[in-house]
Amino acid sequence: MKLKQGRIPLNFLDPKKETENFKFEKRNFIQKKSFFMESNFFSKEDPRPILDKNYLKACIQDIIFFLEKKKFIEPLNIELLLMPTNKNFFNILIFLLNEIDPNFDF
Repeated sequence: MKLKQGRIPLNFLDPKKETENFKFEKRNFIQKKSFFMESNFFSKEDPRPILDKNYLKACIQDIIFFLEKKKFIEPLNIELLLMPTNKNFFNILIFLLNEIDPNFDF
């Protein structure tokens, strides 16, 4: 059967006309899917004590230190970063993205 580029024959998905190669690929896909779904591949526990208030404040102080070192313009404090507004969050995000790639337009 002659096909134009980018076209798939209509009988491609016909189960009566499946080729052995297609059956193997389908079975292989199902095996890979079941490996990721049934194993503990995605369920790794985070060892950091993220609910500990002292740990959280130490992380925020590290963020403030880093942003001040990189000359972030806006004033920062722990209370502001505990519950940042959308505006504060996006200003920090854009600043960090500009640090990574100064030529990127937003």
